[in-house]
Amino acid sequence: MDQALISPDEPLPARVDAVGAAFISPDEPMPERRNELAPGFRDPEAIEPGEEGQVVGMDLESRLDSDEVVAGGDPHVMEVIHAVTKLAEGLSRRGEGALRAGSAMSRFEATLRAYCVGYLAGRRAEEAPPPVLQEPLPSDG
Repeated sequence: MDQALISPDEPLPARVDAVGAAFISPDEPMPERRNELAPGFRDPEAIEPGEEGQVVGMDLESRLDSDEVVAGGDPHVMEVIHAVTKLAEGLSRRGEGALRAGSAMSRFEATLRAYCVGYLAGRRAEEAPPPVLQEPLPSDG
């Protein structure tokens, strides 16, 4: 075990010249790359306007909605996207009334609304003028 540790007093081991062992030197220009198509697919630029073609690629697949593409198919991210979208649409339609939580909501949806209520309360408290301190009334004592 002592052999695996390096003492702070020992000199650092000699470094390996990683650049010399590289396939491409960092000083050489990048090689020209050709965009080769998989067998059976045509160059997208060769398709005439109005001509039907098969679109491939995760970001272009017609069977996925845009939310699924952004979420990468992760069901938990999808849940967050749908809950936040639902809240945003409610806020646009009903204003602060959309922040009321209901029993049919998931725990996440209720927590999201509670967070937003707390956020608004905090922002309003920051912008509110400081309270005026009043002198206590003299007592007849």
